[in-house]
Amino acid sequence: MHKLTRWMLLALTFASASLAQAQGCNNRFVAFGDSLTDPGNAYAALGVISTAPFSLIPSAPYASHTFSNGPTWAQRLANSLDSPDSGAPAFTGPGTFTNYAVGGARARPGTGSYDLTAEVSLFLSNYGGHACPQPTYVLWIGGDDLRDALTAIATSPDPASGQAAAQAIIGAAVTSIADNVVALADSGARNFLILNAPDISHAPAVRIFGPPAITAGAALSAAFNDALGAAIAQLRGLPQVHIARYDDNVLIAAIIANPGEFELSDVVDTCLRFGVVQNAVCEEPSDFLFWDGVHPTAAGHRIVARAVRASAFASQED
Repeated sequence: MHKLTRWMLLALTFASASLAQAQGCNNRFVAFGDSLTDPGNAYAALGVISTAPFSLIPSAPYASHTFSNGPTWAQRLANSLDSPDSGAPAFTGPGTFTNYAVGGARARPGTGSYDLTAEVSLFLSNYGGHACPQPTYVLWIGGDDLRDALTAIATSPDPASGQAAAQAIIGAAVTSIADNVVALADSGARNFLILNAPDISHAPAVRIFGPPAITAGAALSAAFNDALGAAIAQLRGLPQVHIARYDDNVLIAAIIANPGEFELSDVVDTCLRFGVVQNAVCEEPSDFLFWDGVHPTAAGHRIVARAVRASAFASQED
């Protein structure tokens, strides 16, 4: 069955879930995003996993049902807040589990992939068009849009058209984030946490192409987050809405500069070895920041979860 058809069927199924069973208003947060946050939604939808020989950028989650070797930062955060349903895959518990992130999702629509608007629409369908005011609505998305922008530059026949295409991708992605925040706020959401799009220049899948790709990736990431910052500044004018922003790139830069402080020893290489079946996984994944070409290890997710909790949820201690 075509992937998008399966997404649509799932959406129709989940939208019909009984509102009487909806428990998500008691959850600490509702999450939207991509593979960095997906706790198993892509697996629930497609039912496949990546196995050796692995690819630098996977097309499916791993045996953990996440795009890592263990729980995502959102799952860890939810558990630390004594709200495990917040981090659990909504596709397996609509109306109860409130993590709607899907691997491969773009912020912008119309790409042929799942997108942020689809995630938000599914959430609102599960809750009868109402976003409870109690949870924090967490959005971390844009990494795949940035890789699309970098690809546009790399494949363009000339620099000017490549830059124009990349900027159009960034503009559409940031606009979609802003539009979906407005949609959620109009539906009752009051508290938001928006994370910066990751700086893709640190990703092994970008670094492998050398300095030009690294420079372009850094510039695109900066442009995306500058535009996101401007959008957030405007969104903060929404009545009765509070928006916090977390700069995950400051954290990643600190990890790379001083890995030992974060109990890591390798922040450059990937734990996975690609194109081989034997010895395809490193012996000590907890020593590595990167699991594959674009995703952190479970150890990396643990660091992010702790940092986000300390920054954005410290005032919500039980």
